Formats: sequence, structure tokens, C-alpha cells
Amino acid sequence: MAAAARVVLGAVFLGSGIAKLSVRGWARDTTAALKLPFLVTQSTPSVELLVGAGLVTGVRLVPVAALGLLIAYTGVLLVALANADGDAPPCACFGRAAKPITWLTVARNAGLIAIALVTVAA
Repeated sequence: MAAAARVVLGAVFLGSGIAKLSVRGWARDTTAALKLPFLVTQSTPSVELLVGAGLVTGVRLVPVAALGLLIAYTGVLLVALANADGDAPPCACFGRAAKPITWLTVARNAGLIAIALVTVAA
């Protein structure tokens, strides 16, 4: 079960990183929408690709990094929701598939955190 969880989580990270890289200006737009440092948004797709590849290939400490990233991402989502004046900013998690951040977005990340916990515990 842990191996399957690791591969699923790796596929999510790989898909997310590729989706972000496919959108011209993603880092600039995300920096503005979520009020994050540009260096953070600029490096996110590359970090996700590395973590995704590490999960799929079974590199040992990568599940811990994945868990940390998911917790951080969920924190960003919660802050964005809390600071939204009416319209929530878009979740830029999957490039062009961006939709406004909702509690379902947070719930999705909670599910991914649960999967990450399975991979860390293995």
C-alpha cells in the first residue's frame, strides 16, 4: 500500500509541476494573486518535479519533503481563504486548471497529506 501511495503522490507532484511549466507567466501571476515571494513561485515547479521523480523512483527521504510541501501549500491556501475579500484567488496548483480556492481545495490537500503520511510511515 505504501508503494502505491508513493507512486500516486509522485504522479500528482509530477503532473502539478508539468502543468505549471506549461503556463507562460505562471510564476508572475501566482506571485501577484497569492502575494508570495517570486523566488518561491518561480522555483515551485522544479521542486515539484524533483519531489515527484523522487517519490516515483523510491528515493528514501523524499516522502518527508512531500509531506512538508503539502503542509506548506495547505497553509498558503488557508491564508489565501482567510484574507480573501469576497473573491478567493485562484488555486494555481495545476497550471491552466486554476479555479478559485475553496474549502474543497483545502480538503483535497488534506487527502494528499494523508497519502503522504502513509508514505512517510512506511
